[in-house]
Amino acid sequence: QLLYFVPLLLFSCSSPEKQIFHDDNIVRFGEAIQNTRKVKLSELVDKIELVPLETNEHSMIRDTYWYTQTPPYICVRGNLFDYNGKHKFKIGRKGHGPCEDFYQPRDILYHPIHNKFISKATKMIIYDEHGVCTGLEKQVFLTDNKHGFIVSGADQLREYAVVGENFIINNNNDSLLWMDINLKKTKQIAMPVSGRIDGFFDKKNRYARIFTTHHDSTLFYNYWNDTIYRVNSTNIEPRWIIDLGDEKAPEEVRIRYDELLKKKSEIMRGWYRYGDAVKDHEVEAIRLTQNKKGIWAVHETDDYLFFTWSKISPNNEIREITDFQLQVGYYNKKTSETVAVEGGGFIDDIFFTGRYLPKFGVFDNKLMKVVWPYELASFIEQKQKDKKKVHPKLLELSKKMSDEDNPFLMVAHLKNVE
Repeated sequence: QLLYFVPLLLFSCSSPEKQIFHDDNIVRFGEAIQNTRKVKLSELVDKIELVPLETNEHSMIRDTYWYTQTPPYICVRGNLFDYNGKHKFKIGRKGHGPCEDFYQPRDILYHPIHNKFISKATKMIIYDEHGVCTGLEKQVFLTDNKHGFIVSGADQLREYAVVGENFIINNNNDSLLWMDINLKKTKQIAMPVSGRIDGFFDKKNRYARIFTTHHDSTLFYNYWNDTIYRVNSTNIEPRWIIDLGDEKAPEEVRIRYDELLKKKSEIMRGWYRYGDAVKDHEVEAIRLTQNKKGIWAVHETDDYLFFTWSKISPNNEIREITDFQLQVGYYNKKTSETVAVEGGGFIDDIFFTGRYLPKFGVFDNKLMKVVWPYELASFIEQKQKDKKKVHPKLLELSKKMSDEDNPFLMVAHLKNVE
């Protein structure tokens, strides 16, 4: 049975436009971006732990941009590892029958209260504690079985998270849906200001995360009104507003992106060639987003909010723009200090590996960076060529790894803020 939902009105108590925010609710990130500074990793971190993801015949993974935490597991496209790097099992089976999915799930969520897993792909499928399908599933995308591709979506299941005994789902960027462990809808509310972020940065750098969790707290970040909400099993409450100031893209381009991406002359003719249009730097969507910034993920720890951000660079691959980079920033919840870090991450002054960008997530007061064996080998080779020292732990790890192995995690443990 397909999911079809009609958005309800957002409760006024959850609307940031009607909510009064005080200074401690506002993160002035626009000011921080205008005054970026270099930050050493040791300013926030006291140690780095190296955690190789186990490689065996069941857990061979290839280069991917999507790693998620679903405590006590790390999920890499259906492969579940514990935080010691041991491969537990793989969830998801391709096919068109019961308990089968059209493609490999990008995400798996573990629900600790019910001791079950749920997959995110063309179906929502519930698995038991061993990763075995329970037979409970719900179709969320329509697929063309004859030609082998997705033709339309009943409701585009963007992101979801565990909240209390339920799940919360971001549905088409304009509403939030609560479902119980039996995949029954329990509540739905509309979200203010909908729109798309897909084209704002290229495919290789799509690290956008709408929901993130910390212990039993779940955050929902609405890109379009720059509001960070706390989510519980029945409702949401606005917690922080991100003030991007002059760095924020105009609302017009955020809502009408596809239309503004077309050349005006081609709109008049009723057609346009997408590739040629985005190469034209005078296209209105490109012009309106010039030098603007966007935040693609907000992670919480005990003492901080961490932001993954970048300049907005629509379709930069097609436009042959090469200076695009993801960056990191943070907000100290105890002191209200807000920092946008200069360059592509913190300066690693612990293992001296260059820049440390925790784009693969934050969990349990730890930052996570993923490094592949070939990257480690190249780093060591260059260091030795330059007659510079290499951290003994990196040398020891490199001797145990081959280019065919899975990556390892550089897990940075945050200091406690006094």
